[in-house]
Amino acid sequence: MGYSRTLFVLVLPVALLLPALCTFGGALGAEPTTYVWVEAETPLAPAPGFQAEAFGKANLLSGGQWYRQSFSKEQVAGAVPEGGFVLAYALDVPQAGQYELWARVGMEWVRAPLEWRLNEGEWTRSGPEVQTTNVMELAEWNEIAWLKLSDVALPAGRATLQIRYREPGNDGRMLMCLDCFALTLGHFVPEGKLKPGETYEAFADVVAARPVFALPPTNGVARTQVKLTGTWQVARWDDPDMDVGATEPVQALPTPDEYPLRWMDIRVPSSLWNKDETVFAHRVIYRTAVNVPREHAGRGFKLHFSGTNWLASVFVNGQLAGTHRGVWVPWDLDVTPYIRPGQVNELAIAIKGPYYAVDVANYGQEKDLDRYRNRPRSRQDWVYFIEPIYPSTKGDGDGIDYGIVNPVTLVSVGPAYAEDVFAKPSVAKHRLEADIAVRNTSAAERKLQVACEAVNEKTGQVEKAFGPIDVTVPANATTTATVSGDWADPKLWWPVPNPDLYRLRTTISEAGKPVDIQEELFGFREVTIDGTGILINGVRRNFWNWVDVEGRPSSAEDWAARWRAEKDRCIRFSTDLSISRVLPCREDQLEFYDRNGIAGRLCSMIDGMFINRVLGRG
Repeated sequence: MGYSRTLFVLVLPVALLLPALCTFGGALGAEPTTYVWVEAETPLAPAPGFQAEAFGKANLLSGGQWYRQSFSKEQVAGAVPEGGFVLAYALDVPQAGQYELWARVGMEWVRAPLEWRLNEGEWTRSGPEVQTTNVMELAEWNEIAWLKLSDVALPAGRATLQIRYREPGNDGRMLMCLDCFALTLGHFVPEGKLKPGETYEAFADVVAARPVFALPPTNGVARTQVKLTGTWQVARWDDPDMDVGATEPVQALPTPDEYPLRWMDIRVPSSLWNKDETVFAHRVIYRTAVNVPREHAGRGFKLHFSGTNWLASVFVNGQLAGTHRGVWVPWDLDVTPYIRPGQVNELAIAIKGPYYAVDVANYGQEKDLDRYRNRPRSRQDWVYFIEPIYPSTKGDGDGIDYGIVNPVTLVSVGPAYAEDVFAKPSVAKHRLEADIAVRNTSAAERKLQVACEAVNEKTGQVEKAFGPIDVTVPANATTTATVSGDWADPKLWWPVPNPDLYRLRTTISEAGKPVDIQEELFGFREVTIDGTGILINGVRRNFWNWVDVEGRPSSAEDWAARWRAEKDRCIRFSTDLSISRVLPCREDQLEFYDRNGIAGRLCSMIDGMFINRVLGRG
């Protein structure tokens, strides 16, 4: 991503402009307007051996390079000149006042102790144990972060900042890496290479500032929905102490005075590991906007998340609508009280990532979460977690990938609706049962009727009807009702191409008038175990497959063709298989298997080659 400090004017059609959404963090009003910014590679005199270098992800460095010198443990002896390495920088202080002095330094926890002073004052030491903020990864085990040196009172005029290195870090090496310095009149919240008041200004970010998703108009009782897939905005919200409330979801968003958020564009769904600026962010806020037409007034609304990781907090129009703790698994959240039909609604999702789930209380040498925050992605082995973070590549997704990792959908439903439908066919009993979770979104108790119809997926015809039954649901609550009945001759699902499937159409009615209709795909099948045999619909099946198909299929259909050509009879439903590259969302994968008659074993999030070690640790 590029950055520009050049003023430019971009004219967009009025229809594309996003209405001002200032429910939180909408401005940089808390940023200092008076500051001094100095690049580390511009000292008053060169230091012996120091070099200006474009290293690693140089796009993250101020000016595209840093100033560095390093010695191995074997080289340190005799390498340090008498008096140490001293760098001097001119600071042209614009006015008298109370300033904050910051340095952007490299090498978390192992950097050489830095000493600093202003003019001819006393030297102050800042060792590698002093915690930084806004850590970013330049390369594996090579970080850049902001270190606050001090609050200082300064008169207007020229001042000299001196930096001195005299001793190695705690591992014996002498790593000296500097990017830039900031002297700010007032409180400064650092964000990468951005100066106070600057924002991310790449064209993609300008585009990200204005997309609005649109919920389609209502269509009678039928549901409408919009998949919120595309460009959102994301901002880092760096945590000064990850150990405080580590496992608690975010309960409130920061105000601009508390934390000025710098918004970047991001693709949803995706992993925050895929964006240079958000690696090691750990706590972030996403936001987008959805236009909800006025005719949706009086209806209910829910957000369907196909998967998030790890702690998610959902805010609608600035209000906390709910939280969730989970690694990639699908979940729903009723947001009816917070949606404003006839307006553009702001959706913000705060995420605390998997580094908050490190089990520091029981395992590991370090008992501080902050000490783990710069651990590279490739080094999650031998780290223990309180959730199924690692190893987890055999489950719903890689637990190290975090953020909004799967699609999000806003659904307009009835004022009372089927929140969840679980079909339970029994081939042996010739019977179908369905557990229906009925949600009442109103402030008053409702007396409702629940009816189900089994619709043949191939013909579109209703083959069997069940109910209705009566159910009373308290205000703003959910009640589960069971609809059931005998079914002598359903068309059974078998593991063959183009198998028979049904859609269970659930209708919620009030006083005989439908208020919500939901359809759930299912196959009429029953899996049982008899000794060492696995039976589908009472018939023993011999399963075989060799983990995955050969080659790299170009589509899900190509994968299925290869799978059958290799005479496979089952599959391990796992995200590290070829099908996950073309159908990355677990929900889409399972529907594909259903529709294509593919049987298999559903892996859990704790499956994998390390499972014995992880589960066996007591």
